[in-house]
Amino acid sequence: EKLVHGTPSGIDNTISVFGGAIKFKSGIFTPMEKMPKLSILLVYTKVPRSTKKIVAGVRQNHTKYPQVTSPILDSIEAIVLKSEFTLEEIWDLTNQDDNEELQAKRK
Repeated sequence: EKLVHGTPSGIDNTISVFGGAIKFKSGIFTPMEKMPKLSILLVYTKVPRSTKKIVAGVRQNHTKYPQVTSPILDSIEAIVLKSEFTLEEIWDLTNQDDNEELQAKRK
């Protein structure tokens, strides 16, 4: 993984071992507790890419043009946070019946 990714985050390995979905920020993994079941289609495009080179290019551009890249990175983070909130809402809606049953049993 180090050859392909340079400095790997460990996300691929963590998901492969534990499954589910995780959040990763500043080297910290956090499991997403409220993750709805999703069907995901992975497609092999046959287009070679190097994560190591792509990350290096982003880092180089961010160092050289922070006034351009910072707003882009901030927007990406905002999209991720909104997506996380939306996924939790979907989970809440799809598990509402189960939650009501649990609450009824507690009374």
